[in-house]
Amino acid sequence: MLSSAERLFVRNGFHGTKVDDIAKDAGLTKGAVYFHFKDKSNVLLALLRRAEDRVLVPILSRMRSADLSATEKIVEYLHGWARIALEQRDTLFLPILMSFEFLGTGDPIERQIKGMYDRIYDSLTAVVEQGRADGEFHDNVSAGAHVAVLVAISDGMLLEWLRRSDRFDGGEVTRALRQVMLSGLLRREPKELLAAPHLPERAPVAGPAKRATRKVSAA
Repeated sequence: MLSSAERLFVRNGFHGTKVDDIAKDAGLTKGAVYFHFKDKSNVLLALLRRAEDRVLVPILSRMRSADLSATEKIVEYLHGWARIALEQRDTLFLPILMSFEFLGTGDPIERQIKGMYDRIYDSLTAVVEQGRADGEFHDNVSAGAHVAVLVAISDGMLLEWLRRSDRFDGGEVTRALRQVMLSGLLRREPKELLAAPHLPERAPVAGPAKRATRKVSAA
């Protein structure tokens, strides 16, 4: 049921999806949906919590590793998003898309999404501050400004990948994003960090019913 709802919310939006649609896609009755969830909003809240566990927790946990430099943590952040976009497309895009649909509503859904982004901001701020303390990153603008740009660029890249997945190579876009971000942060540009590790050879395809047919190269 949740997978059906997630797919439909990403494709049609929250307000464009009815409980009947979720039930039909999941092969259930409408009553079965209401047996598990009070309403459609509670379905979305459950999905957002699941996305936090599946998407945010692994990435942010990796970024807390004491074994990584600040630069390596930023690279891990970018590659983490790219890997999840390949492997859990709808789970990744759901919070991004819903953040626009519920912006300014004061709804519990908006608060849930805000909490998710607050965790991202807090983690990235700690990394940027580490990079400055270690002499890796520029300090010509505030840490908050750097973090806002990091989040905006990564979200924007993912949305553009979703819109134009038939034209873009995911690995190549990730390499370009990494170069743009690091060139704005680093006092120097270590060549080894501008080379990407290999990502899975599968790209997200617009439309939930489609499967990847395009090979992703991310050398």
